[in-house]
Amino acid sequence: MHQIGVLDTYIVLMLPFMISAFGIFLIHQFALGIPVDLIDSGRMDGAGEFSIYWKIVMPNLKPALITLLILTFIMSWDSLLWPLMTIQGMELNTVPLGLLWFTQYQGQLVIYNE
Repeated sequence: MHQIGVLDTYIVLMLPFMISAFGIFLIHQFALGIPVDLIDSGRMDGAGEFSIYWKIVMPNLKPALITLLILTFIMSWDSLLWPLMTIQGMELNTVPLGLLWFTQYQGQLVIYNE
């Protein structure tokens, strides 16, 4: 990440979670369940390949895409190690990093003041 110059940016936080083997498998398996008759009926109506993809396939993939979005968000939300290695400043800290900082530094200050 240092070599491509994206350290300490939002891109470095999102990049590892954008493409996953689980996501490809989930969408592929869900797409196999779309009936071929729907695609053939689109062709018979005179729709082009992009129109078939955008108006028939994508609406049928919405449940799988929403599921993948939720699961990816949960995985990235709980990530501690990746942001810890790639974020250097305090302005891009994630919630787990903020909690880690709070318990390590602020918690010790409160204990020592008692």
